[in-house]
Amino acid sequence: MALMVSWLFDGQRSATEVRIAYSEFKQAVRDDRVQEITIKGENIHGQFKETTAADQNGARRFRTIIPSMDDPDQIPILEDHGVTIQAETTELSWWLQALVGILPGCC
Repeated sequence: MALMVSWLFDGQRSATEVRIAYSEFKQAVRDDRVQEITIKGENIHGQFKETTAADQNGARRFRTIIPSMDDPDQIPILEDHGVTIQAETTELSWWLQALVGILPGCC
């Protein structure tokens, strides 16, 4: 149940985003095209400063996945290029935990 609710919320966000490779994301940061990002676990959701032909059909929002190998330059590169960095927990919200507790045998 919790996974389904989480999937629905992520699905709404994904409808307005394009998926890009992590290497494309890093290049966009170096080119000063990234305005802000939100990191949640291994996922990065972000927004370009402006849309261009190089930004996947003019989409303004993007998502990518952080590779499992350590990238010690990631945060310094983002900070050096003025990217606003936000982070979200991967834990379930209190209301979602309560919902899962109420409906244990549902699905």
